[in-house]
Amino acid sequence: MAERVKSRRHGEGAEPHGGRRRVSRTRSAAHARQGPFAAGQAGLQPFHLDATSEIQEVKVLGEWAYLWTKLSVVVTPKKGGAPVKRAGHTLSILQKQAGAWVIVRDANLLAVVPQ
Repeated sequence: MAERVKSRRHGEGAEPHGGRRRVSRTRSAAHARQGPFAAGQAGLQPFHLDATSEIQEVKVLGEWAYLWTKLSVVVTPKKGGAPVKRAGHTLSILQKQAGAWVIVRDANLLAVVPQ
């Protein structure tokens, strides 16, 4: 499944293949207003997010698929302060819609990692 995955929540793509992915997210205020989660995006403006995802399993069942990953996210205040790291597993359910894989359900169990 080398096709790109489109997330409804973030409007970003990821190629669901084995290995690690590192995502560094920065968004402008104008971009945050464009999606349905603008309030949540605005709330993240004071922070820098650094995420690493390691795909554990991908299973395709016709027009449906699931994706299991290990995820680590570090949230650092831009104006100083201690970073907070969370880590755990995610499970995403995907559906093929109009030729593209779309995340239709997403769950995570990210616990705070003690420093």
